Amino acid sequence: RAYAATFRALHEVRMRMPAFLPRRVLDFGAGPGAASWAVHSVWAEAPPDIVAVEPNEGLRTLGARIGDCDGGPSASWLDMLPVTDGPAFELAVAAFSLDTLPAPALRKAVAALWDRLGEGGVLAVVHPSTPIGFSTSLLVRELLCGDSADGMLAEHGGVRARLVAPCPHTACCPLAPGGALQEWHGGRRGMKKGSSPCYVEQRVVESAARAYTNRSKRRGRQRVNLNERFSYMVFERQGAQTQSSDAEATGWSRIIRHPRPRSGHVLLDLCTPSGNVLPHVLTREKSHRQPYRHARKARIGDAWLWPAPTPEELGPL
Repeated sequence: RAYAATFRALHEVRMRMPAFLPRRVLDFGAGPGAASWAVHSVWAEAPPDIVAVEPNEGLRTLGARIGDCDGGPSASWLDMLPVTDGPAFELAVAAFSLDTLPAPALRKAVAALWDRLGEGGVLAVVHPSTPIGFSTSLLVRELLCGDSADGMLAEHGGVRARLVAPCPHTACCPLAPGGALQEWHGGRRGMKKGSSPCYVEQRVVESAARAYTNRSKRRGRQRVNLNERFSYMVFERQGAQTQSSDAEATGWSRIIRHPRPRSGHVLLDLCTPSGNVLPHVLTREKSHRQPYRHARKARIGDAWLWPAPTPEELGPL
């Protein structure tokens, strides 16, 4: 399931940055190597060289043994981060390894990963869709793109980060505690305004071991599909010539709640480039065919490629 979540986040990198082809990859907190396998699968036509960092000796041995097979990732395993004066990495991945760190250690870990990226390098962090995991994603976002980014990046490279995905803006997250969380159109109007984690779902076929464990609860040897929920952030280290580029150049929105298809119309909740969470209704009669069909098949966390409504168009909610 960690592999599926990391694959989804890296696949988003490939879709948003088609020319990006990493040659050296740093897998921080690698565990048994799920992120390394995801990197190997996403860029299968040119598998990169991977440096997997895992302090636990047992997990290092297990990960090296799993990867030592035909078609496995080309990874070298270390118990600590490589030195900063070595060759730079094009991609650094921290999958399910930062949410257990306290804030001071998290800041140092993010700075250490940032230092080891070269110009145009990408940092991808993946966390569970828990309040702690979502708050970790927000803290990394604040360190690299928020108000505190200038101080931290001045100490570690001095180049500002570009937020690639999933957020369509770099303003304050409206789903964060204290953010401008708005009432959901067509949803539960009495819901409390508080922390509402932003997450993505990835469909996963459960493993044979899990199916065997739950065999007594099912008929036969059925294997079911699971929905892996996770939170992620992807950042690009910009060079001097691209330092002033606009992070919101695409103008895409993001679906942050499950689409609610109804008879003849679909209800969406979009996080827009303006930094607002706004409802969007598409009807069979009035909407264009392609957006309407896409909305009926869309899932939470997907990008919305068509124009989103503005607060002025909607009026008071």
